Amino acid sequence: MEKTKLASTTNPKRRFFLGANTPSGFVSKFDQLADPLSGQTLFVIKGGPGSGKSSVMKKAAAAMEELGISAEYIHCSSDADSLDAVIFPQLGCAVADGTPPHTIEPKYPGAFEQVIFLNDCWDEKPLNANRKKIISLSDDIAAHHRRCCRYLAIASMLQNEITQIVSPLTDTQKAERYAKGLASRLFPKKTSVNGKNSLRFLSAVTNKGRVFFAETLTALCDELYVIDDRWGVASKLLLTKLRASALSCGLDTVSCCCPLSACEKTEHLILPQLKLAFVSCTPHHKIDAAALNAVPKLHVIHAERFTDTEALRRKRQRIALTEKMTERLLTDAENQLVLAKRLHDELESLYVSAMDFDKVHQKADKLILLLKEHIK
Repeated sequence: MEKTKLASTTNPKRRFFLGANTPSGFVSKFDQLADPLSGQTLFVIKGGPGSGKSSVMKKAAAAMEELGISAEYIHCSSDADSLDAVIFPQLGCAVADGTPPHTIEPKYPGAFEQVIFLNDCWDEKPLNANRKKIISLSDDIAAHHRRCCRYLAIASMLQNEITQIVSPLTDTQKAERYAKGLASRLFPKKTSVNGKNSLRFLSAVTNKGRVFFAETLTALCDELYVIDDRWGVASKLLLTKLRASALSCGLDTVSCCCPLSACEKTEHLILPQLKLAFVSCTPHHKIDAAALNAVPKLHVIHAERFTDTEALRRKRQRIALTEKMTERLLTDAENQLVLAKRLHDELESLYVSAMDFDKVHQKADKLILLLKEHIK
């Protein structure tokens, strides 16, 4: 386990992604923000780049936390320091950026979604004057994102090649027996009511490299199992089995998707009710052990115990070459996001100069009042 980004702090917060750049393009899990059938409310902020959407959310989160309301921060995978959304579980509310690539169009306006528009806070004249530049920058940013996803697609294909090599040499039954033993020791008895599974990304390929929110584990967990898995095969087996067992025991789970296989593979698993998590560590997604030191109980599961390493030794050279190529492609994908971020900063500056931020602050204050109405 080695260095990662955004490690734990002395005041850890719950941070996730709900959208990620993947081999199939940008994947959004924004349907996880709030449930319209549970009496929850989703505040959707509409505005241009640099119009203050992230700042409004940060101000609202700070105001709620001052009142003792916990917040779950949803970060932007294209700009890891920026927010895409904030969830307030205690209030049954969420606030989200409703602009592309995670566009949110209200399905039940007023009954579920409430839209906050920032477009009446800008002066259209300078924006119209810079129309060609805004269009050019927007198109160039989109092109960099497409290239990023193409690199990820090739990296995913190479990773699948490693999976095809390692899978036949993995003792599936041994891995499932191990997971069953862990579940029987750590989970309560099965119930007639299954738990609920939520989807998140705990890590993502971003403009700041591969970001992993170790801080979230520090905030949520007292016990942590790190699955040290060079090939990513055993960890998938273990996490799939553990999730199924937890849900059958009536436990809620948070399945954190793998950005290279967002619809198929769980990369990490969190059980909030038990303050317990299982995370995988691979060569392309390394975890800084020091960032997890604040978790009271830390265990390491070595995936080699489930693999015929003797038979695998003959294929080590091929695997090592594939891993090297995959790493290069992931780095190239990250560099595309760096270039996109630079252009996005330039685009934002055009909007910032046209914004009346006093009006934006007034919108933020109104949002805070609306959130306070949900405090019981």
